[in-house]
Amino acid sequence: MMLELVEHVEKKISIVLIGIGTVGCKIAYKISEGLSSRDSVSVLYVHNSKPYLNDLTDDIDHHFHISSHVHFFKEKLVNEIVGKDIVFLVSGLGGDTGSQVSPYMAKIVRENSVLCVGLFSFPFKFEGRRKVSVAQKAYKALSTYTDSLICIENDKFLNSESVKHEIVKPEDLFLGSNRYFEAAVKGMVDLLIRPGMINVDFADLKLVISNMGLSIVGFSKVKGDLRAEESMIKLLETPLLKSNQLHRAKGCIVCILAGMDLTLGEFSTVGDKIEEVVGDEAIVVVGTVIDPSLSGGFEVIVVLTGFPDLEFESGVGESEYDVVHLSKTIIFEPHQASAGLSILSYFNEFLHQKYRGTQAKVKIEQSGNVVKLIIESPSGEVESIEKSLNEFGQVVVGGKKANDVLENRIDAERLEMKLEMAALELRNSEKILLMYQAENDGFRSRVESLESQLSDLQSTICSSLSFAQRELSRELEKYQGLPENLINLIQSGIDNGLDDKTKYLIETEVQRYRDDKNTLITLRKLVENTVYGISGNTVFSFIVGILNSLPK
Repeated sequence: MMLELVEHVEKKISIVLIGIGTVGCKIAYKISEGLSSRDSVSVLYVHNSKPYLNDLTDDIDHHFHISSHVHFFKEKLVNEIVGKDIVFLVSGLGGDTGSQVSPYMAKIVRENSVLCVGLFSFPFKFEGRRKVSVAQKAYKALSTYTDSLICIENDKFLNSESVKHEIVKPEDLFLGSNRYFEAAVKGMVDLLIRPGMINVDFADLKLVISNMGLSIVGFSKVKGDLRAEESMIKLLETPLLKSNQLHRAKGCIVCILAGMDLTLGEFSTVGDKIEEVVGDEAIVVVGTVIDPSLSGGFEVIVVLTGFPDLEFESGVGESEYDVVHLSKTIIFEPHQASAGLSILSYFNEFLHQKYRGTQAKVKIEQSGNVVKLIIESPSGEVESIEKSLNEFGQVVVGGKKANDVLENRIDAERLEMKLEMAALELRNSEKILLMYQAENDGFRSRVESLESQLSDLQSTICSSLSFAQRELSRELEKYQGLPENLINLIQSGIDNGLDDKTKYLIETEVQRYRDDKNTLITLRKLVENTVYGISGNTVFSFIVGILNSLPK
């Protein structure tokens, strides 16, 4: 291994720090408190609760309020990272936001050729196998798109002497991993933007980070006459470094923080010890940061990169972080339902004719005259799907001909034939209505000309396949039979996140109506038809779980 003293190059480095979910936002906020306005570091926060984001910062430009798939924020994210030098993604894995949003953001960073460093924590084993499994799937996706991926297992800090005496309340369990994340980001950022006796050039840092995969971090703080020697002893005894084979690292970044009393001898002591523990082929970059307020203090932060990927049980696949669920709910008149369902069932074939090779999956669910069209697709295909929905609707309504939107003549003829068959079916329905007209005056207002009936059906389908998603408040108006307090609690859970208090209030309110079957059936229909997105899925799962637990 060759240890070099790197000369400082005057270049302003632009850095973006993104905190994702509650864990990531807390760490990003803590780091931001130590940054000055002169630092070229932009801090962004991603969360599913608007109030939580507002508590972090009043600058809404730095907010990413996730109420649906992060795909819909792609343009904003690209604007924030394009042209930047390095992006840090910080989050806890195992929950919905961190595990679903982080891989997608890492993918966007990679697509824009920006250096990406991920810092993620694994859940405690006592949090359950499901959370651990979700975290493992997210890790496999993240390892594809991050240059360096620092993963910290929270379990390693449960018995750590450095934090266990500080654990008083549940959130204190994360003190250990949070501090290591803060140290890793602080060490790399400080090396790039703070003055020091030995400065680090971004190109050298990039060499140690780029395409290095799994990484680990360690840090120590000491005072005293032999502070350099003691800091290295303490560093190598930290939970993450102690449990790894450090000689397997391909790269190593060392940041020494001290006051004006830092000596070249202390620098050499740290460098010599690093040389002993890493492999001969490892790329090592050592730099210093001078902080006058640290007089007498001595801190060492080490990031080792290029370890083999974590190994999991067989069968662990990648997280479906990149899958968007689009759904359109259409309410037909009873005499339209059969013909309308026939037309909608053809959309899957139309989509694959229009975009051959698409990975989208289309399914239809029907309950009476209510039909739901559900599409699962990789986020990159959303624009194509929405365009197809619009064009399909235009053909149905007569605004375009099938051969205007389908290149293959046979495919176009098949679609035209399908619409003709639906028209025939609707004509038969009209005849049945006419037969009962004399006996039931209530049907009279619904019997119109064939052209009018077709127009109603076509307009219903076309408007339901529009680009804009339905507003939740409009959907809720359909369920005014439910207690207003319960609807307000559900709305709050979707808008602000489902905290323990809201869960308790919702469960208490549902229990009040445990013997009212009509209210419970209406409640189930509400959550099935109106809630969506990351926060909506959480609310849906929670309420359905309560309903399923009630006596039949």
